[in-house]
Amino acid sequence: MLEWRETGVATMNTTPSRSGFGREWLERGLAYQIGAQTRLEFLPGGVVCTIALPLHLVAMEETP
Repeated sequence: MLEWRETGVATMNTTPSRSGFGREWLERGLAYQIGAQTRLEFLPGGVVCTIALPLHLVAMEETP
């Protein structure tokens, strides 16, 4: 699982009325392309994005 945080935003709308390319890609594109589960949270002061990848996409390192 990957968690990405942006903090320190002085004025942050926690209910944005628009959706741009980046948001569409995070919320819909990753699910469609690779089956990832995503969550995007708009919080006072920043944004948190959580991305869970399907296990078959995670490369396992082989040990000799």
